[in-house]
Amino acid sequence: MRLQRDPLAGKPGTEGAAAALFWSPDSRSIAYWTAPGPFRLKRVEIAGGPPQTLCDTQASPATGAWSPENVVIFHNGGLMKVPSAGGECSQLTTLDSTRGDTAHRFPSFLPDARHFIYFRASSRPENNGIYVGSLDSKPDQQSTKRLLATESGATYVPSPDSKIGHLLFVREGSLMAQPFDLKTLATTAPASARSAAACSVAAVEGRHPSRGSKTASIRGRALRPQQRRRW
Repeated sequence: MRLQRDPLAGKPGTEGAAAALFWSPDSRSIAYWTAPGPFRLKRVEIAGGPPQTLCDTQASPATGAWSPENVVIFHNGGLMKVPSAGGECSQLTTLDSTRGDTAHRFPSFLPDARHFIYFRASSRPENNGIYVGSLDSKPDQQSTKRLLATESGATYVPSPDSKIGHLLFVREGSLMAQPFDLKTLATTAPASARSAAACSVAAVEGRHPSRGSKTASIRGRALRPQQRRRW
């Protein structure tokens, strides 16, 4: 798979960018964060124009996702959300000390653009894994039912019939596929290995350039839709 150069290279006003995080669904903009503090989540149009600050953050955003309905969610301890045009940031998930939560990372939107999956890191191994969240739920009312046990993030990839898709994630160096029902937001069968080759990545993270697209990407750098692996 051929990767393009740094998408922020040469973009005026992005000299302080610490990392390119993720693309907008139409691939016309990319979100990134600046460091050192004060940390700021920003976006810039690839065609040109000055960067725009989406919001200030207490720490580096690290990972995030951009929905077709113009909502950006990002890691900042728990998960935060902000309109893609910028505005007030609000808490989306909160760390639960009773469960040993240490971070919520690698959010990835599901096709309805209202639900998302994300990784909950915990000091208790039995709580590490992938969970489903909702933009319509209050932070303290997000589901605490673990979808699957893993030490990585995951992304949803639809199947031809669009009813039962798969969650792709990395387990012990192998790419795994977990059958997942969008209607019930539940797994439907055991996960199976899709690649026996070792993967030197920490997580799999999804991108949804458009609803119904069948794409996935390995986290590590922001990729345009045409650069993403198809399944």
